[in-house]
Order: sequence, then structure tokens, then C-alpha cells
Amino acid sequence: MRWTKVAAAGITSASIWAITAQVAVQTPAPAPPHLRAVIFLDPAHGGADGGAKVGDSVLEKAVTLELANRIRPLLSARGFDVRMTREGDPTPTPTTDQRAGLQNQAHPAACIILHSAPTGTGVHIYTSALPEATIIPATSIVPWDEAQSTYIASSLRLSSEISTAFSRSQIPVSSGRTWMPPLDNLLCPAIAIEIASLNADGSKPPTDAGYQQRVAEAIAGAVLFWHGKIDPTMGAAQ
Repeated sequence: MRWTKVAAAGITSASIWAITAQVAVQTPAPAPPHLRAVIFLDPAHGGADGGAKVGDSVLEKAVTLELANRIRPLLSARGFDVRMTREGDPTPTPTTDQRAGLQNQAHPAACIILHSAPTGTGVHIYTSALPEATIIPATSIVPWDEAQSTYIASSLRLSSEISTAFSRSQIPVSSGRTWMPPLDNLLCPAIAIEIASLNADGSKPPTDAGYQQRVAEAIAGAVLFWHGKIDPTMGAAQ
């Protein structure tokens, strides 16, 4: 199946995905067994977009990249092909549309967007607030801002597994739903994770290496367990 982004006729400043079916199925054929499932990490912000000021001299873009770099080897060790929307501090900063397009082209098993916050406690997990859509015929046109709608159920299951893993690791966690790019534009199970200070008194801030590692290990274990329910060849350990 080929996905092409085109302008919507008669709609100002809008874009849609025109889906041209090359086979008579709604989803791409499964990857050969020897290919590893792709997990895409999207450390938010970067370049001129520093994000929130998380510490006295630390910007959110640095925290999200550091956390992604902790998660990546843990997922790789569990058999995944892990890719990232950025591995440094690119200029110009990729737009949310560009980030979503990069991830969609890889047909990933899951996408995880990473954020950090100077306020709040623990970790917040978000899934798209889009209403869940039914299976869309291969010849249909899917609005760009509603791409995530057919993956809501699987995204909620991923969120639940990761939330459980945080609780087991004694990391405060809350879950919610929101409208946000690039989350709404992703064509795979997708969540956004925002890390704040571990404790209400501000101790163990998002910049704390030990805290970040606990978060990374919980995410990696939960993703493997979640994916093992989809593909038993990956196992459901950790």
C-alpha cells in the first residue's frame, strides 16, 4: 500500500493522505520473520526549539534526547529495530508533520513521543483523544489530522502496559488523552510520555540519571511484553 500526502481540494490549509491500494488489503503485508519490529522514538523539540525550561540551565530538548538514548539500547537488546526522529540537535528543527511522516514511512510497530515538564510529579502518558474509527477501506482518503483514529485501541493497550510497568517500578504515573501533533498523525500504535520530577518536593528531577534509567527500563520491558502479545516470536518476558 502506498501513502501519498496531497492537498485537499477546496479545503484551505489542509492536507490529507490519499491511499492508493496496490494490493487488496487494508494493511501492508507482514514483514518477513527475519526483520525486526521497528520502534520509533521521538524526542520532542530540538534545535532552536528548546521546549520547556526543566532545570536552571537545562532545556526540555536535552532531557528528551537523553531519555531516548537510554531507551534505545534497552529496546535493541530486546530484539527491536529502534529508530529516532533526531539523534542530535538539528537545525532547522523538524516540524511535527515531518516527524510524523518520517515515522509513518517506517511502518513501525509503535511510536513513542518523549516530553519533559518542570512541574508535576512522576510520569504522564497520553494517547490521542481522537474517536476510534472502524477499519478504513484501502481506497479511502484519511484526513491527516485523524490518521491515529484507527489505532486508538492498540495505543490504549500500549499505554496500559507501560502504566502498569511504571507502577511496579514505584514511579507515580497518570494517564490521559489529548489532541496533539504529531500523535494524531501517526499510523501505528502511539503514545506520548512526559516525565516530571519523581517526588513532589522536586527531588529526583527529570535530569536525574538514575530516575531516567528507571523510566527507560520500565518502558523497554513493557513494550516487549505488549508486543509479545501481538507477535509471540518476540516473547513476552521482562
